[in-house]
Amino acid sequence: MSLRYDHVVFDWNGTLIDDIDLAVESANRVMAKYGKPAIDQETYRRHFRFPVQDLYRDLGFDFEVISFERMSRHYLSHFDSRVNECELHPGARPLLEVLRKQGVGASILSASYREALMHSLRHYELEGYFANVMALSNQHAAGKLAEARELQAMLGAEPGRVLYIGDTTHDAEIADELGWNCLLIPLGHQSREVLSGRGHTVIANLSEVGGHFRQRL
Repeated sequence: MSLRYDHVVFDWNGTLIDDIDLAVESANRVMAKYGKPAIDQETYRRHFRFPVQDLYRDLGFDFEVISFERMSRHYLSHFDSRVNECELHPGARPLLEVLRKQGVGASILSASYREALMHSLRHYELEGYFANVMALSNQHAAGKLAEARELQAMLGAEPGRVLYIGDTTHDAEIADELGWNCLLIPLGHQSREVLSGRGHTVIANLSEVGGHFRQRL
């Protein structure tokens, strides 16, 4: 990470917030409701991808029989009620602090429903760290490439001077599409094994990134 970045873009779920246990728990509530066997975290992280519908297809759901919208509402009724009980990943807040001290801008790019995301940012008292918060206007979690393009236009920065930090191959795909640099963390919704096949650096945790930026203070 030798390049000086003008802006750092963060994914939210699994990247800044440690919500993987809650995600698996919420998925298993859906599985139980529709008579499917429970899954463990390893299975979830191996199959998770965007659009999220594909995860549930892998797990045996037929959306001609059960609507994804209904299933998603059941998932979110549990997830959203408990997400603010999750902890931020170690190193998340210190990294945001060091970026602020360095004068490096920060934004969020998330496939979360925007209203729910803003509620969480207020709960964790993080909203002041971000120049832009890009999220979805629906709860389908289909992807966020359109929002990424809008964010790039808003930033007006050279794509090569933007760093994107995420926890999924979809984050890597977005970085590749826009010409952003990318770091992936294996603590969220996909395993290190899945992430390592994307050709981007997989870092241990956010503290590792914070240490890089602290060297410049």
